[in-house]
Amino acid sequence: MDIGIIGGGAIGLLFASYLHKDHQVTVYTRTLHQARCLQEEGLFLKKGNDMTKAAIRAVPLEAKGPGSHDLLI
Repeated sequence: MDIGIIGGGAIGLLFASYLHKDHQVTVYTRTLHQARCLQEEGLFLKKGNDMTKAAIRAVPLEAKGPGSHDLLI
């Protein structure tokens, strides 16, 4: 499933970190800087002593706007 998440805050990034395992996820951020950081560095989730890295697509919301997705959060 192709999922778009509007907002790169705590909740949006938490959703993205869990959903990326089984779905294609795009996060729409407020700033170009945040989108670039997510694209280049990835998204890290620390749970207890475990840390996972998620490779997600990030796009600034103002540049493109939400595209066509199966689900938009």
